[in-house]
Amino acid sequence: MAVPEAISRERMRQAIAALPPQMQAVYRRHLFEGLGYPAIAAGLGIDVREVERLVAQSIVLIDRTLRRIDP
Repeated sequence: MAVPEAISRERMRQAIAALPPQMQAVYRRHLFEGLGYPAIAAGLGIDVREVERLVAQSIVLIDRTLRRIDP
């Protein structure tokens, strides 16, 4: 996921830090470690569909957080 130039790293970091713990863990592994959904699922002991759901929800929540910071 490409981050628009207008969004500072600090604002993005804050938005990710605001995620619930499991969602944050999944999102960080996907975005920063570049792991695929099967690898994340295996590492966390959850289903691949759950990883898909958590990543999708993370994207929505991060977007909402960033819009609140800078509408």
